[in-house]
Amino acid sequence: LTLTLMIAFSAFQLENDTFSVRARFNVLFYSAVLFQFFPFILFLSVCYRDKWVLRRERRDSLARVSPAYLSGWLLIYGFRFLIVTLFSCIVYFIVGLRLPFNYALVFWLTLLAEAWVAMGMGYLIVTLVENVVIAETLASLILLVCIWYSGDFAYNPECTWILRWIAYLSPIFYSFNALVNNEFRGVGGKGEEFIKESGLDNFGVWPSIGTLLGFGLCYMIIGYFALSYSTR
Repeated sequence: LTLTLMIAFSAFQLENDTFSVRARFNVLFYSAVLFQFFPFILFLSVCYRDKWVLRRERRDSLARVSPAYLSGWLLIYGFRFLIVTLFSCIVYFIVGLRLPFNYALVFWLTLLAEAWVAMGMGYLIVTLVENVVIAETLASLILLVCIWYSGDFAYNPECTWILRWIAYLSPIFYSFNALVNNEFRGVGGKGEEFIKESGLDNFGVWPSIGTLLGFGLCYMIIGYFALSYSTR
């Protein structure tokens, strides 16, 4: 809540000048990074503990994988749902992002989809790695790579083509694309000029959100089988 209010009032009721456009880009990129980091890193230890509890219970025939996995997802994602909703309501309207209200719903849906992908990635890492320290180190490395290969740099012509494909594996890349296109596409002015110059209009809003949902579903399914195998 403190971070949300700081973000919101640091870019309070923006206008349409150059500095306001830059401030909007900063708010949108930070939002994308926050909802990759917050579900991804901070709940690894919780998932790791749950995995060991489930392993002991399965050995004693006290639990099954499917109910345990789904209940964990519903509980943790329910908490993320509330956080994303609170963040979206505060930041979107205090900053003064694009109206009418349907654009605010797209903003909210994008962050929900990204939080889902991040949870799936975190869960999968925990199920595949036995040491929680190694899992946290690996998650931090993945997060840094996702941050670097996203935003403006994803389309930077100076980036070696051998590495540029990494951007298409980053949830932040798709989330940021959806957010900036939702905010600037079709309104003209400096914002739309910038996303065209940067190549950020190559992916539309719904293709980006659809890709996030697809990634999230894949991680969820693979994570289930990995949890079933690692707790056998």
